[in-house]
Amino acid sequence: MVEIMERNYEVNRTHDRCNELTMIMYSKHGKKRVRKLKASALVMENGCEKRLIRFLYPPDIEGTGFLVHEHKGKDDDMWLYLPTLRKSRRKLSSNKKDSFLGTEFSYGDIVGPKVEEYKYTLKGEEEIEGVNCYVIEAIPKSKDVLKDYGYSKRIDYIRKDNFTRHKAIFYDKHGKLLKTLYCSDPVEVDPKNHKWFVRYREMVNHQNGRKTILLLDKIKVNIGLKEDLFTVRYLERGYR
Repeated sequence: MVEIMERNYEVNRTHDRCNELTMIMYSKHGKKRVRKLKASALVMENGCEKRLIRFLYPPDIEGTGFLVHEHKGKDDDMWLYLPTLRKSRRKLSSNKKDSFLGTEFSYGDIVGPKVEEYKYTLKGEEEIEGVNCYVIEAIPKSKDVLKDYGYSKRIDYIRKDNFTRHKAIFYDKHGKLLKTLYCSDPVEVDPKNHKWFVRYREMVNHQNGRKTILLLDKIKVNIGLKEDLFTVRYLERGYR
């Protein structure tokens, strides 16, 4: 099971990448809000990623940024930049369970959990809409991981053909059904190294009736991004 989850973790980690996304947020009454954002990432020599997300639209959130420095064996560093405050603030690991800027994705969903933070059980295999998947139960290894992410259990449906996530079911700290993530339309962005991205992600919150959709509009990989793009100083430059 660990080998399957490691392949899933690595499947979209190109040397570097820059993608543009559309985010669509729906209230429980069906009211829609649309945001545009740009996300970049760079894998360092030690295998850890640095990532930067920048919102481009609408004007009330334009320039807002989120920076992550991934670490092995310790908590990641995270900073949130809000143009209205004109400075960034560090996010603590315990904030990972919080909503990512009002969406149904949490900060932990955006950052992504580390494989070693969970213990896994293969529950079987299942075909969903013609897609063959491994069904894997993930349980936090410690109370700290449960506290940080807020999930007591996650059920992953990992595609057997390319190891991207096809679906995930999340349970809250009390063991009650919280959210379901639906993923579809995978694209092989780096055929040489067999790297894949899904173009459609939909997170449905069963407890509040809201959902958020993430659409991958454009992606470029292995384009020579520089490390100085992933600094707090650059984060605080806003969208310029």
